[in-house]
Amino acid sequence: MGNPNMAKQPLPDFVKEDEFMSSYPCNKMTIYKTKKPIYLLKGDYKHLNYEFIITDSLVDGFMIEGSTIYAEPNMIFAINSNQIHGTKHLSKVSFLSIQFEREFLCDLAFKIYGVNEVIFSNKPIPIDTEITGFVNAFIEEHEQKKEGYFYILNNLSINIAVSIFRKLGIMNHLQEDCRDEKKRIQEVVDYFNHNYEEDISLDKISDIASMSKFILIRKFKESTGMTPHDYLLNTRIMKSLEHLNNPKNKIIDVGVLSGFENQSYFSRIFKRKTGLTPSEYRKKVLEM
Repeated sequence: MGNPNMAKQPLPDFVKEDEFMSSYPCNKMTIYKTKKPIYLLKGDYKHLNYEFIITDSLVDGFMIEGSTIYAEPNMIFAINSNQIHGTKHLSKVSFLSIQFEREFLCDLAFKIYGVNEVIFSNKPIPIDTEITGFVNAFIEEHEQKKEGYFYILNNLSINIAVSIFRKLGIMNHLQEDCRDEKKRIQEVVDYFNHNYEEDISLDKISDIASMSKFILIRKFKESTGMTPHDYLLNTRIMKSLEHLNNPKNKIIDVGVLSGFENQSYFSRIFKRKTGLTPSEYRKKVLEM
């Protein structure tokens, strides 16, 4: 006895409902559960949903934003909305995946905590009986499909979401002091301005900002309108203009002086940003 208005959420491209995987959808949440150990193929994925993985077996080949996730059985870890994730090698695993629609989870977080953005740590932590109890009740209710079951499923989806908020510590990630956040972004900007000629990695500036790479890219773009990579490129191009304005600097040396790894890459980026080659720009400067 189902609800005719209750549309089933489409499965992600890499999840197939077959003899290996069961799916339990409701209005704003879907649970996927392996029926037996399955092989995860190597690849990267990204989706708007928030996803939470509960492990039934050892998981050691999973990647989130380039970092390896190692999770023993009976642990939970989060994959944030639009976060790149996947596997680095073929692995045989058993797990349960909970996927929430982004709008649903963000609206719920706003009602509870007064925040518009939801970001979780990707670090696996032990699962607790509260979450597993609600998940098992959800699956049982979905399988039995008694009268009015869709109302119970919707309520249980809220229970599961709130329990995840409590367990994974959403408050720790969302109530950072805004001024402190801006200060840390400014520290990255200052580092770019003073060290543009060095080989600067995302890992390095993540350490400077004391943020994960995923959060840093998002917060940096919110603050500056550019990704860290684009900002650094612009900084290097601006420095190259200063070097080109000095006729004592050889054009062939300007790229390295400005932090570019080779002259060919520098020339390509310079032309893209200014519309001129370095030689054409130098000629215009000398003619002025």
